[in-house]
Amino acid sequence: MSFVKRAGLYVIRHKIKSLILLLVLTIIATFVLTGIAVQSSAKDAAKDVRGSVSGKIKLEIDMSPKNMKQGENTGYGNSYVYAGDIISKEMLAELMKIQGVIDFNTESISFGGSGVDFKYIPPGGFAFEGELAMMNVTLFSEKCSSFMNGNLTLKEGRHIVDTDNHVIMISNELAEYNNLSLGDTMTIYSPDARRNVSFKIVGIFTGTEGLGNNAITASQIPSNQGIIDYNSMIDEFGDDFSRGYDYINLYVEDPINIQNVYNEVANHSMIKGKTLNLSIDSEQYDVIANPLESMQSLVRTLIIIISVISVVILTLLLTIWTRGRIKETGILMSIGKNKSEIVGQFVLEAVFIAVVAFGLSFPLSSLISEKSGEFIMAQVVDSQNLSDNDSQINNGSFSSSDFDMLSKPSANNSITEINVSVTLNYLIWVYSIGILLTVCAVLLASYTIIRLKPREILSKYE
Repeated sequence: MSFVKRAGLYVIRHKIKSLILLLVLTIIATFVLTGIAVQSSAKDAAKDVRGSVSGKIKLEIDMSPKNMKQGENTGYGNSYVYAGDIISKEMLAELMKIQGVIDFNTESISFGGSGVDFKYIPPGGFAFEGELAMMNVTLFSEKCSSFMNGNLTLKEGRHIVDTDNHVIMISNELAEYNNLSLGDTMTIYSPDARRNVSFKIVGIFTGTEGLGNNAITASQIPSNQGIIDYNSMIDEFGDDFSRGYDYINLYVEDPINIQNVYNEVANHSMIKGKTLNLSIDSEQYDVIANPLESMQSLVRTLIIIISVISVVILTLLLTIWTRGRIKETGILMSIGKNKSEIVGQFVLEAVFIAVVAFGLSFPLSSLISEKSGEFIMAQVVDSQNLSDNDSQINNGSFSSSDFDMLSKPSANNSITEINVSVTLNYLIWVYSIGILLTVCAVLLASYTIIRLKPREILSKYE
């Protein structure tokens, strides 16, 4: 009788042992298959995030004291002005040629004034004459952090672009409060420019609803704070803005390569040695991607731990069973069956059961993988400490310079669940790895007996 036939008959005749081993292997394979599916789904989700969220490299002028010089006496003391290098349009054009840099933008709170032909929403229902609010100034409103992270959403109209001049985007609340619509003109008195400045409404956004409930002044209500184009600042303040930018965000296509792009920018001839600071800003990407990357690492570790524990359990289980077959092994060796044939029988017995167990694990892991992915992701997100205090918008008061609070990455925009599906490709991996581990466990369990001679085996049995 061949060892293959003996292996098959042994599995059939020893039903209890076979069922126990089948159950153990099915549970192990289900855990491993689920882990592989969850890890792969997290990896795919992270790849999608990399394609939808760009990293940022921030280039800004160095305002440290060494780069400041004394200006005119204002009557209240000496003033100081920046005397270092600037970020010129020519410099920006060269940086845009670097591979991996796909876009740029600048945004800052640098224009404020009181409403002339409209009224700001009053705090607590109490309006004060001549109240001011600050405006966010930008080249491309669509690239403003508050829009990119989803805190603000365009409701009507379009975004501001770098060719616009004297246009504005306002909140839906401010538009409704003043019965304003697209195409209407708003006039703001600027104390700095000392004149009225008119803007055409090109866009209306949402996302500031319910914010600033504890505001004391109109400037602390985000709904009052609009967005205007950069060219308006050049028209109103001339050389202060036309000579260049205080800072620029360079958007990198793939956040994973942001360090390489950063190095190229830092070593560029137009940047190196200048009084400019360069920094990596991947906060928005990190808020979304970190839970996924942590999840991949966690699941990878779990798969390794499960695999190691599985080998240990299988080895112990098979060792107990193999020692119970001492007489059978001795008889087979005494009638001329070589050790490799006997070990081959033991291996085939386990493999026969493993093949069935791994097949059963496929539907089981399909049932539990989605819930497992959601559970693990929930644990990872909790460990990231994505609390409202750190990443969500404060519903309290806002200062006139805090419109950029809306640019903070929101925890609501982080990925808190993923879609997990078990495919046949994963099952092939489980079969490959699982059978290999099973064979290793059988070999380890068989070694203590197979190394003995037939007479030694029979004498131990007696």
